[in-house]
Amino acid sequence: MVAELRRRVRVVTAHELIIDGTSHGDIVVITLAEGEEDRTVKALTELHEATGFPAADVMAKITSLLNR
Repeated sequence: MVAELRRRVRVVTAHELIIDGTSHGDIVVITLAEGEEDRTVKALTELHEATGFPAADVMAKITSLLNR
């Protein structure tokens, strides 16, 4: 999944957050230049539609942040 994400957007880091042996989910940080908001939302939407990743609630937050 991370390889496909990296193919579509610039990933700074992608890893699982583990505290005291317990997983607290995945941490993914991406970066984009000003003006790449629409392209990034499109790329992530296509990935979501094909794989379910990022989750729908995360996609809603990303879209909201980048479409301001």
